[in-house]
Amino acid sequence: MKRCRECAAVENDEVDQCPSCAARAWVVEPALVVDGRYEVRRKIGRGAMGIVYQAEDIGLGRPVALKMISPMYAREPAMIERFQREARAIAALRNDHVVQVYAFGPHGRSYYFAMEYVEGKTLATILDDHVQHQTVVSLDRALTVMRQIASGLTAVHDKGLVHRDVKPSNIVIEQDTGRPVVIDFGLVLQPNRGLLAKTMRSGTPSYMAPEQSSQPVLDTSVLGPRTDVYSLACTAFELFTGKPPFTADDIQEVWLQHQTLAPPTIASLRNELAVLEPVLARALEKDPALRYASCEGFAHALEKAAAPLLGRKAPPLVPRPTAQPTASMMGALLRVLVITPHDALRATVASALSTAAGGKATAVDAAASFAEAERELRKSPDLVVVELGANLAETLSFVAHARDLPDGGHVRVLVLSDASAAGDRWRFDVYGVRDFADTPTDDESLTHALRRIGVRVGWAK
Repeated sequence: MKRCRECAAVENDEVDQCPSCAARAWVVEPALVVDGRYEVRRKIGRGAMGIVYQAEDIGLGRPVALKMISPMYAREPAMIERFQREARAIAALRNDHVVQVYAFGPHGRSYYFAMEYVEGKTLATILDDHVQHQTVVSLDRALTVMRQIASGLTAVHDKGLVHRDVKPSNIVIEQDTGRPVVIDFGLVLQPNRGLLAKTMRSGTPSYMAPEQSSQPVLDTSVLGPRTDVYSLACTAFELFTGKPPFTADDIQEVWLQHQTLAPPTIASLRNELAVLEPVLARALEKDPALRYASCEGFAHALEKAAAPLLGRKAPPLVPRPTAQPTASMMGALLRVLVITPHDALRATVASALSTAAGGKATAVDAAASFAEAERELRKSPDLVVVELGANLAETLSFVAHARDLPDGGHVRVLVLSDASAAGDRWRFDVYGVRDFADTPTDDESLTHALRRIGVRVGWAK
């Protein structure tokens, strides 16, 4: 880890010149500790006004994301106030689908805040993978992601805040859990109530509502929850089709399209999703008053319209229950579901699990088909071991269903597949699945894969 002697910027890249102040005055430090408790590990991102590092909370022994204001802005009161506003805004929120803030404070001539480290891939990266493979995210999974992100954004709005930068690159799908999380509140705004206030035009052009991009300087009273509804609708359109509704090489042209053009119909890109057209059209209305009043209302309308396509009843417009700790989640019992038609593989999994669990009480249920496995999901397994087999779509559909359950985020998934299916592993990123083992497999290699999961979760050493 290197620290710039001139401006205190921290870098782990092999660069000669400091990106923040252009100095060539590096001091090599074996470990940089911020505020006496956060040990910096590596840089993981850089934004317009801040740098994000992965760090370790020494006292609690947990990873955190440490965001530090760029030294070039650390002496500008307006930028410091904006940075602190971001930290305070997130700290006021309590929702599984919004990144959490732990602490804020000064560091040298800069400022930092520590927040939850969400390990996973952004929705933008996942969508890029699907586009490159000329496919799309399954409808059932796309709807779940939209519903959960809408829940997080509604919590943001309930605090009187507007995110202003809802887009796929600001949504992370957490590894292991599949939990979608809204990140990056650098543009968060609390519209002034009753007083005249101005804000600069800010956001990402492909996802900005018309009222957000109409003027270089805006009256904050024109921005509100329906501004984020529009951005979420642009994100949904891309999730369903592979591209946002408006694109152009010139930023001004993109803004003009948002303000003057009707969005393309989803049927023109995916005719089978034509039933979603009225919902998307309303969420993408130019006039905010004509849009859905909340992100949750928009997501519910999508699920209701799509229900016949998935063979479901329309869902009620009520908050889904939060997962309650089961006996196995609390450590009393490890419940495992093994899905394979092969008796020998089931026996191998059971033997390997007995070794990997290290004496922990386990209950192993087996299913020869996904129809049987659907019934076993009612027992709320902690771990699902599934043989991929020949039907990839059926496997993905089952994992999507498991993630859609109220407690689906606590389920860990291990996929067993032969070498020919290795090229399809990227498809599981949107479900938060990262553990795979090759078949045919032996007891030792399977034990290793199971123990790797158990160490992360806490039921193995």
